[in-house]
Amino acid sequence: MMASPGFYDELPVEFDPDVYVVHPTNADLQGLDGEQARHHYSAYGRVEGRVCSTVDGRKAFLSLIPPDGTLLSIEPAIPLNVDLAGRTVRRLADRTTAELREAVKRAGADPALAPEVDLVWRGEAYLELTRERFDAALAIHSLERQPCLITHLTNVASVLKLGARFFLVIADRSFGAAHYAPDSTLVDVLGAYAAHRHRHIACNLIASQLITTHDDAPRHWAGLHGPDPRQRKADDAMRKEITELLRSIRSGPPDGATPAWHFTPKSFQYLIDTLDALGLSPFRIERLYWTIRPGADFYTVLSVVA
Repeated sequence: MMASPGFYDELPVEFDPDVYVVHPTNADLQGLDGEQARHHYSAYGRVEGRVCSTVDGRKAFLSLIPPDGTLLSIEPAIPLNVDLAGRTVRRLADRTTAELREAVKRAGADPALAPEVDLVWRGEAYLELTRERFDAALAIHSLERQPCLITHLTNVASVLKLGARFFLVIADRSFGAAHYAPDSTLVDVLGAYAAHRHRHIACNLIASQLITTHDDAPRHWAGLHGPDPRQRKADDAMRKEITELLRSIRSGPPDGATPAWHFTPKSFQYLIDTLDALGLSPFRIERLYWTIRPGADFYTVLSVVA
């Protein structure tokens, strides 16, 4: 039975001064009034990764997804241990269940962790995969690996019911292996769309191999980002790495595990707001919860533009 209309309409605010000043991690802020709390967060708290909302982590964010109805889960390259118990989930991936299990095995994990894939995407419109309309959609670390951002957003919107929301967990590149990679730009997004891109391109794989550092978020928060790979010396090890990389690319296009887009909350907000204003995205941002220390993800809820 579906929840009554409006029950899940109200999402937690992005900044709640009452949460901000009483949260255990913000003990130094006790006593600030609402205006002072907002000023502090704007000037210091956001970049410090302070908790400022009841959405204080992935569990809290996923709890916003309505428990009733059908959920379209757009699977990441490697399955994650995410509790979606009680929800009717249909899973979409760019590989079959067997292929996904093999990828998990190659990554050194238990293939049994791979979920059953219901919809296998090979570049076609989602409307060609299913005639079902979903009550919500979820993407955890999969938006960053879509060949074309605009096409993907259009595809997701096309299979959602009126009033449905798109919940996304997105890697903040500032606190991961892509720390030194530049944010994806409007030019990048428009270029992929103009080229009708439905497969990854070589430069994505090259960047993911050459412009990379460690993936330890707490170290990044501490300012310990590792050597800048953009200043790496061309030595024998680099020559060997590039030779193997080029050989891999010539043997076939990069697969769906390849990152195509790099975001921070700020750059993501600019892109989605701009695409909305240009009429190139069916979504607009309803909520954007910024990255919280010591994590490496930010959370957003998109709603279809009326």
